[in-house]
Amino acid sequence: MKTIINALPNQELMKLIIKPMYVLCFMVLALVSCNNEELFVEPTSEVVVEDDTTVPDDNDTVAIPPVSTPCDFNLNNVAANATVIINCVMDLGGQTITLPAGVTLVYEGGDIINGTINFGTNNLVSGELLNSSLTIAGTKPQMKDPVFNFDAKRWGIVEGVVNDEVAYNNKLIINEIMQKVKSLGASTIKIDKLDAYFQTQNEFNKSKEAPEDAAIQIPADIHLKMTDNTHLRVQPNKGTATVLLTVFKADNTIVEGGILHGDRDTHDYSSGGTQEWLHTLLVKASKNVTIKNMTLMDAGGDGIEINAYGHAYDSYYTYCENVTITGNKIIRARRNGLSLTDGRNIIIENNEFIDSGISTNKSNGAAPMWAIDIEPYRPNATVYEIVNDITIKNNIEKGSEKGGFLIYSGDRITIENNTMENGIAYRQTSGSIIRNNTVIGVSELSKKDRDGITAETQSGNNNNLIYGNTVKNFNKGIIAGDYNGLKVYDNVISNCGKAIGYGSLINAKIYSNTITTCGLGIGSEGLNVTLNNTEFYDNVVNDCELGTNFYKTNFNEKANSFVVKNNVFNANRNSDFKYVYGLEFDNNTVSGGLRINGVENSRFTNNTISGGDGFTIEGWCKDISIVGNTIIGKCFYEPNATTNINIVKENNKCN
Repeated sequence: MKTIINALPNQELMKLIIKPMYVLCFMVLALVSCNNEELFVEPTSEVVVEDDTTVPDDNDTVAIPPVSTPCDFNLNNVAANATVIINCVMDLGGQTITLPAGVTLVYEGGDIINGTINFGTNNLVSGELLNSSLTIAGTKPQMKDPVFNFDAKRWGIVEGVVNDEVAYNNKLIINEIMQKVKSLGASTIKIDKLDAYFQTQNEFNKSKEAPEDAAIQIPADIHLKMTDNTHLRVQPNKGTATVLLTVFKADNTIVEGGILHGDRDTHDYSSGGTQEWLHTLLVKASKNVTIKNMTLMDAGGDGIEINAYGHAYDSYYTYCENVTITGNKIIRARRNGLSLTDGRNIIIENNEFIDSGISTNKSNGAAPMWAIDIEPYRPNATVYEIVNDITIKNNIEKGSEKGGFLIYSGDRITIENNTMENGIAYRQTSGSIIRNNTVIGVSELSKKDRDGITAETQSGNNNNLIYGNTVKNFNKGIIAGDYNGLKVYDNVISNCGKAIGYGSLINAKIYSNTITTCGLGIGSEGLNVTLNNTEFYDNVVNDCELGTNFYKTNFNEKANSFVVKNNVFNANRNSDFKYVYGLEFDNNTVSGGLRINGVENSRFTNNTISGGDGFTIEGWCKDISIVGNTIIGKCFYEPNATTNINIVKENNKCN
């Protein structure tokens, strides 16, 4: 039997090294005082020897084995400021025990059950002694250790397949315990072995709870630490909007480890509609949050959703800020792997997104079906939600149904160093960067109908960058469309139907890209595009069936202009310019021939052209200057010369 040390008031039990000259004295004292009261000693200067085992510190993970021996003492006569070691089972038999001030209850394998402890001031208690049959009353004690190890069996959670009522009770229990131990001073809650269902349908028991109110709720200032033995499962239900686990209005929170299971293949979809709001984890209206090293499987909606409480115009609007999503694996989410609809300063890094939005044998995917979807709600330019300053880096994406990462809206978003099988796209954004990603298509659909990187032409897009990416095996490698300031450079594109396609561009630069084995090197995305103050330069296009294919038809915009210079186009067929106004084509090397058709107010200077029919001038060209070019093989070919007006050819060399 161990003897207690409590040498000073309000101090925890300390382990002392006793000089040899005192040992005999203390052994005699111990023998004389070996009775029921030796387990709680009044504070004096007297010191009693404990056995010589090492006491683990607060961070030691070695568990003390539980014991079942009944106690042969009670707590009725504990003195103030005493420390009591519980190394036996104390059954209170329904009694209420009142403790004086300063008492510490220390767990050493024992238990206190079936009753109430009325704590005094400045009491401490080991978290291992808390359980569902012990009621805490009086002045709230503090936990001796801020790390609380949650044991489902001590709290009445029922594991395995259960009915709705039991699963609902499981949810209530886990929420109550997390709030309780936080109030007792816990900062870390650990859950190891647990495999249980939780009923989080917000309509359950006819309540009007929001999904986050009906979920398992992580309190603020808590680190929830789970393991691979921790399985939290959505109880199959028919709700149209559910959340399994949430960080809601809970700042300074960490959720780590564990496996969350959605109910996508066991959900009751019979009420109709998309039922896309069935998320496994929701971060909402919270700041300084980390979600790490989790596995989230089979969400009926999103694996992870990040959003705000209220909208930007509401007085109570509360957004997410400083959120890090790192090291997680998100598998088979029915809608998106991760959706971000409102937030600032979010980092999404080192995660795996697998099979987002795919259909299974039991449930179809739900749109949009991307691995990551950044989509603040902004109907008719009205700002309901805001997304700014986001970093998406070092992630792996595989098997997504529609695409990899999508910026539908939002500003200053960086997507970098990701390895992906499906594309990256943006619709409306400013100050965003897509850089150093490896995007390699693996499906036949990617090769026939998908794009590697897409920059969509939208008003309000400004100063976006796409550079340093490797793109391979797509129908189109990079689609460049932007209204102001886009730069696309230093990308390596191969084995695509079209390497770089462009939409309307203003103040844009497309340069220093390397293109190989593509059907078409550079080409327009239709006839009705505008190119104004745009430059294509220092690009290298090798081994393509077609070199370039520039089209523009907005002839009423006579001020428009663009430059194509210092490029190398090695192709097997003509490089074409059709319906173009205001072009400067200078110092390029072209193999496969160069052809112009419907070109006006343009200059072709100092180029080297070989192959094909040389320099072909088809009909309806006007005000063209062709000066100082070297044309190897056939020289000029003008099949419809009578329709051309003011064609100037000077100082060209034909070999």
